[in-house]
Amino acid sequence: MAQTKGKSTKKKTTTKKQAAAKKTAAVSNKQKNIKQNDVNFADYFHAFAKTKLFKVLAGILSIVLIVLLDLLISWDDYSKFFTILGFEILIAAVIWLLGMIFSIGSQKKNNDEVM
Repeated sequence: MAQTKGKSTKKKTTTKKQAAAKKTAAVSNKQKNIKQNDVNFADYFHAFAKTKLFKVLAGILSIVLIVLLDLLISWDDYSKFFTILGFEILIAAVIWLLGMIFSIGSQKKNNDEVM
């Protein structure tokens, strides 16, 4: 009789261990699901920021904001508005040309290093 009691308690301890293992597995699965499904606005924005549409929209938005800021500065004086806008366009053109020149120069250096 002593042996049968020992065997029955041994079975109970293994079932307790299995139950504890199942509980911890269930909890870890829930935590994994929460972490995988936890998507917020920043994640969507970073994904959108990598697209070509974002660059187009950012460019259009920046141009609109600059024109509105120029209108706000000039109030109703249209000659002042066009003067400010003209200077901004000239500055943007010079910066764009300098960027083109320096990018061409860096491409030539890269081509020379490859050969």
